[in-house]
Amino acid sequence: MDSKPFPLDPSDDSSALDEPLDRRRSPRQAMPLGPAFHADLVVLGRSLSLSLEDLSLGGVALRASKTESGGLLMGRRLPQVHLRLGDFGVVTVALEVRARRSFKSFLAGEQVYIGCRFVDLPPAVQERLRVIIEALQG
Repeated sequence: MDSKPFPLDPSDDSSALDEPLDRRRSPRQAMPLGPAFHADLVVLGRSLSLSLEDLSLGGVALRASKTESGGLLMGRRLPQVHLRLGDFGVVTVALEVRARRSFKSFLAGEQVYIGCRFVDLPPAVQERLRVIIEALQG
């Protein structure tokens, strides 16, 4: 993405405004479809297993049904989330919910996209995630 500042001159026809603003510090890697990539967590005493949408060194995006997402409110901390990453094994992390967005899926009905950031990620876990993301990029 072009790093030009916001144009102050209205006659400036720069295409910098045509690109969406991406505030992420780390690029995201979409997860392969299927049950092998999911997050196991407990919210308000209820165990959930949610699909992973994408993964980055900054966090993870989860997909939940409207019912499953009820306790996943903005700012909620999730101290023990087990990311099941197929052949790459399990990585346990702490997350904080940073974004929520509802959408309709033709096959699954109303779904909620839940963007989370990693909290206090140890360097060894961050390095392991970096290796996994690079391997997924092929």
